[in-house]
Amino acid sequence: MKRAWKYYSGVFAHENELDDILSGWYGLRKFGYDVVNYLEPKIIVELGTHKGTSFLSFCNSVRNNTLSTKLYAIDTWQGDSQTGLYVSEVLEKLKKIIKKHYSTQNIKLVKKSFNTAVTQFKNKKIDLLHIDGLHTYNAVKNDYNLWNKLTSENGLIIFHDIHCKNPGFGVHIFWSEIKKENYTLELKHSNGLGILFKNREVYEKLRPLESSWQAYYSTVAQLDYYKNFPKNKKSSLAKEYEEKLKTLEKVTIRRNNELIKENDALVKQLATINSSNIQKIAQKYYSTRKKIIGK
Repeated sequence: MKRAWKYYSGVFAHENELDDILSGWYGLRKFGYDVVNYLEPKIIVELGTHKGTSFLSFCNSVRNNTLSTKLYAIDTWQGDSQTGLYVSEVLEKLKKIIKKHYSTQNIKLVKKSFNTAVTQFKNKKIDLLHIDGLHTYNAVKNDYNLWNKLTSENGLIIFHDIHCKNPGFGVHIFWSEIKKENYTLELKHSNGLGILFKNREVYEKLRPLESSWQAYYSTVAQLDYYKNFPKNKKSSLAKEYEEKLKTLEKVTIRRNNELIKENDALVKQLATINSSNIQKIAQKYYSTRKKIIGK
């Protein structure tokens, strides 16, 4: 695990090859890349991959940062009642992209149900678990109960669509239940991403970055959308998009530099804190926080 959080500002190796700009995970790809870079996980497991928007962001981070991570994508690639049926080309296209860009990574596509595949991981500890399968309340609860016990003591579990309230979607309900008893952070854009920490120390180290994450990654999501949306599909709003793009690029670059400085300063400050000062600093933090947001 790295000492400081870093923000990736580059493009993905497979950019514009996946036709996934309308995917709910499209605006979260940079966070997916950065969380892998920070955690340096030995094992990543994704439950529900579909085209591979989130999974390939993990793969790209593993490749660029020369990590020795094992990546497992688990899906039947048949679809479900919420996504509809998948055509066979979805899995074949994912395989081609992996072969083209990520052939040197340790990647396994497991074409099984989550309940069946879990037996393969009984002797493994998962450092990053992404739950993004069927989004009914019972399904996500079953996935969590089945796989949670396989995560490592420093592991993270991320849930997509925690703010999506479409008919039949129950992730938001389940998330509201488990966040009461666990260390969690959230991103609110792109239907919401819930981040559950198994280790309190890891959580406490990253908690101060939550508001900065939201500001940065939501801006980057808009930036990537405007930049990569196919020109032949742009409507009369094209000029407006381009103007927003120029503004967002300036904001993103400036904000990225600010966040890096803030993070570095935080790491240095934490390194000099002794136990007798922790309570004073905590009191000052909550007092300031209450003045700003009222709670």
